[in-house]
Amino acid sequence: MILYQFRKESIFNEGIYIGTGEGYTSEIILKVETDSRKILEIEVVSENENPEIGNIVYPLLIADAKTNNGENIDVITGATLTSQGFIDALKEALSKAKGLKE
Repeated sequence: MILYQFRKESIFNEGIYIGTGEGYTSEIILKVETDSRKILEIEVVSENENPEIGNIVYPLLIADAKTNNGENIDVITGATLTSQGFIDALKEALSKAKGLKE
């Protein structure tokens, strides 16, 4: 009988990381919490985008980011620059979580 042990490689360093991105009207700052394998939480710490857009867009982007572990997140039509600012902030935070950026 042969037993295989599958070792799951770490993707992230466990911790809380801050990332920033430029939205349509303001800088978007995210706080991202990770364990070694996935995104646990994402919080929009600071932004000054249109509240009507943000209230719709951020929950969708957060859900997409957590589902896809930060990969291949789509911008939301009608909120392209806000979406891109969120994605840029997320990428920066995850680069820190991977130890690629200080």
